[in-house]
Amino acid sequence: MYHFETPEGDYQVYIHKDSNAFSIDKSFDGGSEGIVSGTYTRLRDNEYKLHVSHASSYDTIHNELLIKNDSIHGFNGASYSVFTGSK
Repeated sequence: MYHFETPEGDYQVYIHKDSNAFSIDKSFDGGSEGIVSGTYTRLRDNEYKLHVSHASSYDTIHNELLIKNDSIHGFNGASYSVFTGSK
């Protein structure tokens, strides 16, 4: 699992290795909401290309996101630092 923070809130990226699916959830007090989901391609260790197939409350212009060099690129048109593990 990866975490990243934006001015709009905190997010978690779940990479489901058994199904090549991913999801991005937004955290809020008392729970979370699914924002983006789709499939992914693993490029290298800890590098993934995320192919967006469903989005809610998200800039859908970017159909692909990239996790590389400890950052997520393309989320709502910007890049953010990511960290692993639980928060």
